[in-house]
Amino acid sequence: AALMGIATAVRRYKTDRRARLSTPLRALTVGTADESLRAALSAAALDIRSVTRAEEVRLVATLDGLDIEIPETPGLRIHIAE
Repeated sequence: AALMGIATAVRRYKTDRRARLSTPLRALTVGTADESLRAALSAAALDIRSVTRAEEVRLVATLDGLDIEIPETPGLRIHIAE
């Protein structure tokens, strides 16, 4: 659910800005205080990069500064750097 939520949020972000879905992102920061979720997302980092077209995926243990909430997974937020 978390991976799908991240992909959906990035698609929505790009669509809202009238960007092509294939447009690369400079960085995607993914934050959650849940250690087991962070470990699972770390294992899926290559998939996250591929789906979102992010050049870099950063996983952090805080939600500070992360402006996009992932409603499918409470406690998970992202920040997109173009």
